[in-house]
Amino acid sequence: MIRNPTLDGEEETLPWSLTTALDILGAPLRRSLLRQLAEHERPVSVTELAEFCADDAVLEMESEQIAIALHHVHLPRLVDYEIVAYDLQENTVERIPDAAVVRTLFDLASDC
Repeated sequence: MIRNPTLDGEEETLPWSLTTALDILGAPLRRSLLRQLAEHERPVSVTELAEFCADDAVLEMESEQIAIALHHVHLPRLVDYEIVAYDLQENTVERIPDAAVVRTLFDLASDC
């Protein structure tokens, strides 16, 4: 569990260990995906997410390659960590925790 001070002086406990948080953020594609999901409160199609990630300057992949990697590798891992819900029938992804938890992951990564 990671403890993170909040702006109001309280402390929140994140549901992941530091090792898990680093694993989540270790892949540039997952970081790009989480940035996109942090901005949406509605389900987003995997195609839309792949196109957004393809526009990310850090990644050098086509959106079709990204969609395949999301489907087979990254989305199942994020589902296992209970960060996203992935609807295979609708081919959509939705974040589970509120955006503050995802932003805290990014704050942790920038502190390392």
